[in-house]
Amino acid sequence: LWTAYVAVLATLHLEFARTTALALAIVEMVKFPILRLLLQPLMEALGPATKHWGKTIIEVTLNTIAILLAWYFQAVISGFYSAIRGGKLFAEGFFALLVQFGLIQRLPCFKEGFDPDQSYMDELIGYSLAASGFLFQLTRGFVLPFPFDLLLFPLTLVEYFLRWQLYLTT
Repeated sequence: LWTAYVAVLATLHLEFARTTALALAIVEMVKFPILRLLLQPLMEALGPATKHWGKTIIEVTLNTIAILLAWYFQAVISGFYSAIRGGKLFAEGFFALLVQFGLIQRLPCFKEGFDPDQSYMDELIGYSLAASGFLFQLTRGFVLPFPFDLLLFPLTLVEYFLRWQLYLTT
């Protein structure tokens, strides 16, 4: 169990570092024009006693916004992959059960039998389920709805613990 925990934490560290590095690289690309545009008005608004903080305020704000956006986009990408993977696994399992219990021959479109390599039906079902699952996650903000939030609360605690472990050790 400990080995699995350390492996998950190491993987998350790499993902965190990659996403953060991408966000900070984007900030480096846009920082100069934004500083040229906003630094002078901000320094005038801050006044003579605190105007030296203007550049720091802009840079920290840019870094924060970029990291938050990068993590949101990473959640969208991960949700998309999870939806496609889950839809494919569901379709494969569903048709395997239909074949195992001999129910596939009762369907009018599979009188000769079912070969997943020759049929598009498993992809149709899998990708349809993936699309609906991804849209559900996206519209809910990647948060578990009631009653699943209560049923999966122990796993949510593990997820939060991993997040804080990742944030505090990075």
